[in-house]
Amino acid sequence: MLADKDVKAELMGATRTALDNLSAYFSKLRDITFNRVEQIPLNIVCFNLAALVSDVVSSIQRPSGKTIVFENRVKDDIQVSADRSHIFNIINNLIENAIKYSGDTVVISVEATVSDKGVSVIVTDTGNGIPLSDQAKIFTRFYRGRAVDSDIPGMGLGLTYVKLLVEAHGGNIFVDSTPGAGTSFTFTIPQ
Repeated sequence: MLADKDVKAELMGATRTALDNLSAYFSKLRDITFNRVEQIPLNIVCFNLAALVSDVVSSIQRPSGKTIVFENRVKDDIQVSADRSHIFNIINNLIENAIKYSGDTVVISVEATVSDKGVSVIVTDTGNGIPLSDQAKIFTRFYRGRAVDSDIPGMGLGLTYVKLLVEAHGGNIFVDSTPGAGTSFTFTIPQ
């Protein structure tokens, strides 16, 4: 197999992706063990948000049998000063959840606004939505709500991790969801 250049390139690409995913997983585990958000290390750089969203979307594993439509509505001129890796992980987690907690078809959009409070990123989906009784608890470590009764894999750490990273940047995250009609997560990072 390694004698075939195309197969070798494909294998190397898949290996790099797997190693990147493993590295990101270990980073998540490290960050979630900190007792205070001030302990989470940040590498603040300036980056283009639309390009980052495109990178996230291209890295997402698309399950077979599911139709996923991505809409990157972030304006090309929005620059963000933040930890690029952490913002990537935040958006990636929100998109993966949108895919995981949806039916056979889901539309996921990412948009952003800039104000005197900073940059707000909104990730919206047309998935199953979150019951009102679960919405106040979804950022709690190990909480899975009704998902625990399903065959959807997870440990209840993803949204805890997302909230920690947003707060490490001095920001806030909110959820707005209607069961059966989808969910919007909005996080704001001061600039």
